Amino acid sequence: MKHNIPKNSASGFTMIEVLVTLLLSVIVMTLTLQVMGTLRPKQNTQTDAKDVISSEWIDPLFTQLSIDLTHAANFEIGKNKLSVVTYYYIDPKTFLVSHRPARVTYQIIKTGKISTLSRHQDLIGKRTNAKPLKQFIAMDITDFEISAGQGIIDTSENKTMPKQFTLKLSYLLENKRQTLERTIIRP
Repeated sequence: MKHNIPKNSASGFTMIEVLVTLLLSVIVMTLTLQVMGTLRPKQNTQTDAKDVISSEWIDPLFTQLSIDLTHAANFEIGKNKLSVVTYYYIDPKTFLVSHRPARVTYQIIKTGKISTLSRHQDLIGKRTNAKPLKQFIAMDITDFEISAGQGIIDTSENKTMPKQFTLKLSYLLENKRQTLERTIIRP
């Protein structure tokens, strides 16, 4: 006896073939998203670099300058230069702070077409053989101007120091001159 078994004439994919295809597409999508995820922050960093360059040094500069002027006993203002005798010494080896006398000089140093604002600290007193601390603050600073305001206060050595200073900085950002002015008030 002959049985007629109908042949399955419909063509299609088996369940295993569909699952393997889905699994491979998930793996490819995951790898693609990982690659795109690593590229995206780099692009954002490059586009936002202008904002970071223009501001990342400003707050630390004013904070350090405020500290130096708060602990100052004497100061001299020159063209693109400020020299302060302060009682805020940063040890160059350990970066620990002590209240020893030091001469701190902020000045613009020009080397060819490059101008940098630097902070130079020398210990004053008996142990003057200590190494000076030289700190680079910012590049492309064209002018560094500081003026002493009114409101004279007395220090412990019966010298007078202004209560406030005004700092005016000019710097280049993308070949455009930017000017920044801030007031520093001594407590």
